[in-house]
Amino acid sequence: MCSMDFFNPDKDNISLKDFFGEELENIQKARTLVERYQRTVEEGRGKITEYLDPYKSEYRCELLEPQTEDEKLREKYYTTVAQAFKLFFHAYLTALHNLERDTGYAQTHEEKTKDLVRLFYGNDFAVSLGKRVFKDHFKKYWLDGFWNVQVTLED
Repeated sequence: MCSMDFFNPDKDNISLKDFFGEELENIQKARTLVERYQRTVEEGRGKITEYLDPYKSEYRCELLEPQTEDEKLREKYYTTVAQAFKLFFHAYLTALHNLERDTGYAQTHEEKTKDLVRLFYGNDFAVSLGKRVFKDHFKKYWLDGFWNVQVTLED
């Protein structure tokens, strides 16, 4: 399964629609590309990440690889997902670049981001895998390299 989303740690004060602006067109193009691969509720959409429901966006994609031995169909899936990811990523970076700097923003939302990081740490299956792979260095890799946030995490 492949998931793509723009988690929002402060939906009361941050509008993704406003943030993305004209880039919403590219996000919609990406979603249209992968529509046939979207996981349905019957297939378990959102089940393993219910704890993230308050942060999920309306642009979320949960994609399932076709269960087939046909390599051409599988290659088409991976190529399509890669195209969608590039559109998502480009839209995000472009919107981020277009933001006006607000020196108070980081301070205002830092605690909400730390709450999101703690939620991932306590619930995400990738954390347990990361702990096995990176062992004693996992927290440094995960916090400094991935999240770039200083937060105390309880084991």
